[in-house]
Amino acid sequence: MTPKLRPAAVAGALALAGTGLGAPAASAGQSEVIDVKGGRVVFQHKGEILKAYAKRATDYGVRAEISRDAPGSVEDHSSDGRWVSKNLSIREGAKLRLRLCYVNHRGAVISCSHSEHAVA
Repeated sequence: MTPKLRPAAVAGALALAGTGLGAPAASAGQSEVIDVKGGRVVFQHKGEILKAYAKRATDYGVRAEISRDAPGSVEDHSSDGRWVSKNLSIREGAKLRLRLCYVNHRGAVISCSHSEHAVA
């Protein structure tokens, strides 16, 4: 035996489907932050901005790296309390991986954090 649907319920479901309310939302961006003892890196999805900040004076700087659909990086060696940022041009919805790396003053990587996911 099949259940009988009420005409009002069927009409309501069809009306919702017709307006697109049942459709998935458009892809929204996702920002990400990695914060460690020596520095902090940020990817801001609004404006596609990549930032690095070295928290303390050491022999190493901090590099923010993104990879996957749109590679890019920015470094801070100053530890003077100011962010170093780079405005990137990345297509909306691009899937990214952000990581923080300690680098020497020649830019050679000393070590890196785990990667975090972000979306432009």
